[in-house]
Amino acid sequence: MIPRRCPARLAFMLEWRVRRWLLAPSRLLRSLPLRPGVTVLDIGAGSGVVAEHLAGAIEHGAIVLLDAQHAMLERARRRLRAGPRVRLGFVRAVAERLPLADASADAAVMATVLGELDDAGAALSEVYRVLRSGGVLAIAEHLPDPDFRSAGRARALAAAAGFTVGNRVGGRWSYTLAAVKP
Repeated sequence: MIPRRCPARLAFMLEWRVRRWLLAPSRLLRSLPLRPGVTVLDIGAGSGVVAEHLAGAIEHGAIVLLDAQHAMLERARRRLRAGPRVRLGFVRAVAERLPLADASADAAVMATVLGELDDAGAALSEVYRVLRSGGVLAIAEHLPDPDFRSAGRARALAAAAGFTVGNRVGGRWSYTLAAVKP
C-alpha cells in the first residue's frame, strides 16, 4: 500500500463532527500527561483538530503542530489562537525527520497518521528521540480512515522504536494506544 497524505483541499473532512466522534479526543487526552507547563507535539496535525482539544486542557504549556503540508498548517493557524494558557508553534516537517532537539517534549500525539507515513518505524524512532524520559506517545486510529493501522501494528512499531507500550483503549475500529519512553 502506498502511503498518502490527506490533501489540504480535503481538510474540512478532518473537522467533521462524525470524525471527531470516531477519533474520541477526550480518550486521547486522558492518555497524556497534561500537567502545567507541558510541551506536546501534534505530529501530522492537519487542520488542528487535536490541537484544539489540547489547547483547552493545557495550562501554561506549549503545543507544537507539525505537518508536512504548509496549507494544512496555515488552516490550523487560522483556526487556533494562542492565549495566556498555551503557546502554539507551527512547524513544517515530516515525521521521519523532526527538526527538534533531543528530549525536548513531554508528550506527542499521532492521530490517524501512521498509515500516511513513508516510514512509520523511522517516524516513531524520531518521536522517541525528541521525547523526554517518561514522555508519552498517544497513537489514535479509527475507521473508516483509508490509511487505518491496526492496534497490533501500532503496538509492534512502537515497541520496535523502544517504547514501553501500554493498553489499548477503545474498540477494534477506533482506539488510542499509549506508549511511554522509559
